Amino acid sequence: MELLANTQSSSYEIVTSCINKTPFKDSLKHYFSSILGEDKVSLKHMFDFPKIFFAAFYRDKEQCEDVMEEVSLAGYLMYMSIMQYDEFIDSVKTIDKKIDFSFNSSVLHEEAVRMLSRLFKYSSPFWKRWNENRSQLHDAIKQDMLFKILLSTKNLGEKENKLSEYIKQMPAVSIREYLHLARGKSAVGKSAIDAAYLLSNSKNALQYKALLRSHDLFMTAINIMDDITDIEKDIENPQINSAHLLVADRVKSFSGAGKPINIESVADLKYYFYSTSCALDLLNFVISCFDKATKIVEPYNAPDWNYFINKYKQGAMQMISVVYKQN
Repeated sequence: MELLANTQSSSYEIVTSCINKTPFKDSLKHYFSSILGEDKVSLKHMFDFPKIFFAAFYRDKEQCEDVMEEVSLAGYLMYMSIMQYDEFIDSVKTIDKKIDFSFNSSVLHEEAVRMLSRLFKYSSPFWKRWNENRSQLHDAIKQDMLFKILLSTKNLGEKENKLSEYIKQMPAVSIREYLHLARGKSAVGKSAIDAAYLLSNSKNALQYKALLRSHDLFMTAINIMDDITDIEKDIENPQINSAHLLVADRVKSFSGAGKPINIESVADLKYYFYSTSCALDLLNFVISCFDKATKIVEPYNAPDWNYFINKYKQGAMQMISVVYKQN
């Protein structure tokens, strides 16, 4: 974990320093300060993410320190751009606030691309991969929106006594479709792997492909953990949620077998999810994703990535412990 361990300055200081060096520092400073605020924990997490993959392709931090910081900043700007777009989609605030979210997202995206354009020429294969990742993200956002609109137009889930209808009329989404959606939402994160691989001039294509596959598995697990955490929130603001999908599938199966299950409130939903095998089934699947994500990169040099995966795996194991204690 040499690359991460040797980082002396805080992520906040590094980002501020990077912004001050850019020719567009004034506009970036405005969006950075207004959007980030005091959320330095989120900043550190997202800013450090690309460094994990530079550690896999570079042996010496000094070989890549400058480009690593630029890719990290560009990656963080893209992350914030996506978060602002999510706010634009999900927000129930005034139209002027929604316009702000949309404009902020556009500016942050433009500045991320401008920064990456200094590292990769127009003819670089990086941009082909960038477009592929962006297309996956677009498809995932569209699928998520269609699901949200479908449930919203049915006017379901707004009151607790309508929750049973919310469950009954929830569209069937297969595990394959859900996994495709989860990977699409996080596809842009693979650009960090693309950048590290291409900038290092590595010839180890097998390692590169293994990291991409490992990233898909990792992000699938993270999405499911987020779903479990947001089991109540995603009722109030309808989202595709793996916990809801699993409960709906079980309810429909039992009803079809003449054993109806009544879920009339959010409390009922949470109780059913945690008191039956639903929670443990999902969390065990999460653990299996983390294990596969680690195993697939075992033959290669990726100590920081393995450490990162295991840190989140520990979080999933703690969630399992809580479920066991509740039962």
